[in-house]
Amino acid sequence: MSTHGPDPDDQYDDPGILDDQPDMFNADALPEPPHPINWNLLSAQDLEAELLELNW
Repeated sequence: MSTHGPDPDDQYDDPGILDDQPDMFNADALPEPPHPINWNLLSAQDLEAELLELNW
């Protein structure tokens, strides 16, 4: 009976840990990259939308 918890060598029993083929990259899961904004040229509605997006 072990009082030390799980055996650290047990992690190598899971074939997913040492998987040679990593999961496929999903570019759709990434957020849209930031874009430059000229704050002085925005309408009131566009300004509000951009400010709300900053809070996200």
